[in-house]
Amino acid sequence: MAKDKKRKGRRARGTGAIFFSKARQVWIGRRTVGKNAKGKPVKIEVWASTQAEVVKKLAAAGPPGPDTTISQWADRWMTSIDVRPATVNNYEKSIRLYIKPTLGPLKMKDLTIGRVESFGVGMVKGGLQATTARLVLTHLRTMLTTAVRDGLIPSNPCTLARKPRGEAKKIEPYPMSDLVRIIAHAHTYSAGGILALLAACGCRVGEAMGLDVTDFDPATGLLSITKTWSHAHGLGPPKSRHSIRTIRVPSCVVPILIAAIGERTTGPLFATGSGTATPTRPFGIRGF
Repeated sequence: MAKDKKRKGRRARGTGAIFFSKARQVWIGRRTVGKNAKGKPVKIEVWASTQAEVVKKLAAAGPPGPDTTISQWADRWMTSIDVRPATVNNYEKSIRLYIKPTLGPLKMKDLTIGRVESFGVGMVKGGLQATTARLVLTHLRTMLTTAVRDGLIPSNPCTLARKPRGEAKKIEPYPMSDLVRIIAHAHTYSAGGILALLAACGCRVGEAMGLDVTDFDPATGLLSITKTWSHAHGLGPPKSRHSIRTIRVPSCVVPILIAAIGERTTGPLFATGSGTATPTRPFGIRGF
């Protein structure tokens, strides 16, 4: 007969749950800290080597107050956003590599326009490209916009802060003669169909790789772009709703797409021998 185990007292409602993870060999605590814009609960997770440390971390993870640091707010904000995985990765990279190391210990209430501008200048002086620094500041602004809506700070200092300027790189598009040569020689490459389509229509690589057989109508030459493909996330929605479009493929590329489809009626338009989406990224095509 099994021995009766003494039931431990339950933790007070709202203080979170604590358990030991054998796989990670750490104590883990989880707690609901609020709701996101869609009304769904926002939870945070903390971990430490001892249960006591987790209890302290959970206690500090209450509703944000005037002494909340930028690092603490960043962690909280990342748990509440509902965006594409690729966008989440971009936010996480900006926060981990640039925002936290420099601004992380600073209290939210102490972040000023001047400090934001100094942060931007510092990134560029540290060797970061101006375009990347501007992107990081854009991510910071987005993060702080939520803090304004939550009443944590009265205004967003990133809104008026000047972003570092960089020299615009001159774009050198392929001349028409090169595009014609790319299409003519595309059949000699494993990803030739994609190369020809890019040269003729200028769509994104991921959009071309995300095409299905049913997206192309050989009779009219119309091609529907409704999704994109990447090594990191596979098949998913395009970059934005404006990326969804229907284009007419030039007549010189229609036979190439028909040949890529063959006798198939389903599956990816451009496929490997096994029928899967072409796993290569056809960059570096200047050398045709």
